[in-house]
Amino acid sequence: MRTRARFADLYAAEWIKLWSLRSTTLTLGAAVALALYLAGSNSAGGTRLPTGPSGPIDPNHAAFDGPSWIPSMIGVAMIGALALVGEHASGLIRTTLVAIPERRRVVVAKAAVLASVTAATALVAAVGGLLLAFATTPGELHGRSLTNPASLDAIGASVAVLPVCALTGMALGALLRHAAATGFAVCAVLGFGPLLIRPDGNRLATDLANVMPYYAWGRLTSAGRGSSGTMTAGEACLILAAWALASIVVTAVVLDRRDV
Repeated sequence: MRTRARFADLYAAEWIKLWSLRSTTLTLGAAVALALYLAGSNSAGGTRLPTGPSGPIDPNHAAFDGPSWIPSMIGVAMIGALALVGEHASGLIRTTLVAIPERRRVVVAKAAVLASVTAATALVAAVGGLLLAFATTPGELHGRSLTNPASLDAIGASVAVLPVCALTGMALGALLRHAAATGFAVCAVLGFGPLLIRPDGNRLATDLANVMPYYAWGRLTSAGRGSSGTMTAGEACLILAAWALASIVVTAVVLDRRDV
């Protein structure tokens, strides 16, 4: 009689597989380095509150400037995509499913690993970027600190959005199973989409923007500068949760119904 694998064992197996990819370390390192660099560059350049060019410099807006986080969102999404696409390309997915026939448990374990790794990466990038923004902001700091409610909200939103992006990449990888096609889809959903579709008063554009993770994150960070949709904070949290749950469900259904 086959013994059912413990979830801790599945998590450990997926952890090993994720870190065996050289691209994981390189991409996560690049995401953190880029977030830190842009936070310092934005604050040194004087990213100000939306009140106008004469307003006080705000490190929160420098550290969580919307377009500055798009490369990190795309990067972690590609990690999620390659975690699945790479297994299909190498045939490792067949070995995994022979050992663990319960495909949905494999998906949940993979999602848990992706979420924990990218959440930790986001925490380092958010806290480090904010500290760097504090250190490089010229003049008055406008009363900001890590324990300020606005800073804590922005850090929490960033810790949430990168796992959502990674899970979105995993779902796209499950649907497309091709590295180039998945890469294009990731860039379209998390990169080109937010840059081209803005909540600028057009009803259709606003409705589309309000279901994008980028704008939900922008609402929770209160970063402004075109990165915030018109939804409430509660709606933004629900949008991020819906993207994460939908990505896991899509991946599980596709893996369960398609041959590998």
